[in-house]
Amino acid sequence: MKALHILCLLLLLSCGKKEVPGETDDNNPGTPDPRLSNSGSTQLSLPIPNFEWIGAHNNHIYGCDILTGTYLARFNTVDLKMDILKKYSSAETFQAIAHSVDIQGNIYYYAKAGGGNVGLMKIDANGNVQWKKKLKMTLSAYNDPGDMQPVAVKHINGYLWALSSLYLFKVNPENGEVLNTIGISSTGERWTPGQDIIKAGENIMVQMGGGQLHFHILRTSDLKPLKSVKTPFKMFPTSGFPTNTILDVAANRFFAVTHYREQSSLFPRGVIIEFDSDGKILNSAILKDGLDQFEVTRMHRDKDGNYAVAFNTTIELGSNLKTKDVLIFNKNLELIHKVSLPPNLKRSAISFNTSMVTLVNENNFKNTIIEWVDTKNPGCKSNNRLTDIKLESLAFNTPEVQTNVAAFTSFMSYSGSEDMAYTVEDVNFSQTVSACN
Repeated sequence: MKALHILCLLLLLSCGKKEVPGETDDNNPGTPDPRLSNSGSTQLSLPIPNFEWIGAHNNHIYGCDILTGTYLARFNTVDLKMDILKKYSSAETFQAIAHSVDIQGNIYYYAKAGGGNVGLMKIDANGNVQWKKKLKMTLSAYNDPGDMQPVAVKHINGYLWALSSLYLFKVNPENGEVLNTIGISSTGERWTPGQDIIKAGENIMVQMGGGQLHFHILRTSDLKPLKSVKTPFKMFPTSGFPTNTILDVAANRFFAVTHYREQSSLFPRGVIIEFDSDGKILNSAILKDGLDQFEVTRMHRDKDGNYAVAFNTTIELGSNLKTKDVLIFNKNLELIHKVSLPPNLKRSAISFNTSMVTLVNENNFKNTIIEWVDTKNPGCKSNNRLTDIKLESLAFNTPEVQTNVAAFTSFMSYSGSEDMAYTVEDVNFSQTVSACN
C-alpha cells in the first residue's frame, strides 16, 4: 500500500467576520490572503429531513432527502447559496432511495413504487421533470418486494442503468423506455445483493454484496455475462462487506472506500481497496481509529478525480468525544487532506474546487445548515479532537474468476411501464450565509 500522507491542518477555533472580496495578502498585494479560511455556513429557514448530497454539475451541487426523494435542492458553490428547492409529489407511491447526477447535470431518481414495482424519474439541471415512469414487475411466490429494493442508478456508456437487489434495467435516458433487463442473482443468494453499477471500459460492472469483493462484468449491448469474480477476505467471519461506495478510477482500475464489521465486534472498520477487472487487489488497507470505531457514511468523487470520504467516529466515554472526519484522497490514493469536524455534521460530504467539502448539519428540527469547509484551512469548522487514523494491511484470498458465465436465472420478470402523474412545487425559503476564520 502506498504511504498515505496526512496534511497537518492549522486548527483555528474562533469565528470571525465574513471575508471581504478582494482582501489581499499584505506581503503579496493583489493575491488572496492564504491566512483567511473559506469555511462558512448557509442556514436555511426550513428543515430537509435526511438530506444527502447526490452529485455536482458546473458550479452547483445537488442534494435531496434520501428516504422519500420528495425534494431536490441546488446550491451555488460560488456564493454558497441555495438557488433551487423543489418538491415533487404524486398520488402513487414513489419512494426514491437511489440517486445520481450525470455530466450534463441531469438528475435521476430510482424509487420503490409499491408491490415490488419500481419507479424512475429524470429531472434536468434546473429541476424540471423530463419523464417519470413506473416499471411493473411480476414476482413469483419465491420473491418478496425486497428483491426489487432500488440500490443504484447511473448514466453509463450512453444508457441509464437502474439496479435493484436482484435485478438490472437498461433504459433509454431520453424517454425512459426500458431496452433490456436481467436478473443478477437468485433468491437463494439474498446475502449477496446488488450494490452498485459501474463503468468497466465499454462494458458495465455489477457490484455485489456479501463477505467478499464480488462482481459481474456484463456486455453493454445485450447484457451477456462476460466475467464473474469473487475475491474473499482472508479474515473470517465478518457480517458482510457492503460495497456501495465503489467508483471507477481509470481503465481497468477501481477504487472502494467502505466498511465491514467483524462478527465479534460492535464497530465497523473502514476499508480502502483498489482492484482491477480480474479481481487483483492493487492497493488495500484497513482504516480505523484507536478504538476501532470507524464507519464510512458516504463517498463522492469530484471532477479532478479526488475522493471525499466522510466517516463517523464515536468514543463512548462521553458525548463530547464524538467526531466527524473528512478525508480527501487523490486519484493515486494518497491522502492529501484530513479535517476533523464537530460531531453534529451527520450526513455525507461532497468535494469540489480541489480543497472544499460540504456537509449537512441536522442539529435540530427547525432548520438545515450547510457547512462549507476549507480543508486547507478549516477555521472555525475545526474540532479540537483529532482522530488517530491507522492503516493495517488487508489480506485477500486468490480471486475466483469465471469467464464462461452461465446466463443468470430469475423468478422475476419485467411486465411493462407506464407514465406516472406528478406535481412540482417551488418551495419558499430564506437563508443566511456566513463565513468564519
